[in-house]
Amino acid sequence: MSFIRMLCSVVLLGIAFSSTAQMAGASDSLRRQATRMESSFIRGDFVSYVHYFPPKLIEGMGGQDSVVKRLIESRNSVANMKYDSVGLDSLSAFINDSGLLQTTLAEHTSVTIGQNRVVFRTTLICLSPDNGVHWTFVEPGDEGGIYPLRVWMPEISTKLTIPFQPPPQIFPKQ
Repeated sequence: MSFIRMLCSVVLLGIAFSSTAQMAGASDSLRRQATRMESSFIRGDFVSYVHYFPPKLIEGMGGQDSVVKRLIESRNSVANMKYDSVGLDSLSAFINDSGLLQTTLAEHTSVTIGQNRVVFRTTLICLSPDNGVHWTFVEPGDEGGIYPLRVWMPEISTKLTIPFQPPPQIFPKQ
């Protein structure tokens, strides 16, 4: 009887360690890809940036060319604004739902507007169809947050939550 308990304990420990290692790999992969995505945004390389959007979202927004064009127009509409950096912050727990590994990733973006540095805090929805090997990202925005996204993408888990997004912080540039 004790041999069976010991065997079961070893099997359960192996499963626990395997799952933890898999999530650590998914987390590393997610952070690497999010960093590449955000770097392409800062550089103004919107073609690379859009490759990190879910295909269904790109399609719903009129295709890649349309999305890239809108991003360029948006960037050019604010003449005295310069994107300085994007930093990745905390990652929520992983959820496996609707065939996707899902989580949220808090981030902060620093921009210079005139003589001020402004820091925005946002949260990305992160989706992986292959257990964390490849990731796509969606920022829910301010207009209704995650709920309107679920109309376009019902596979986004109802277990994901987007925390309150604080107002931008403004600092005089020194």
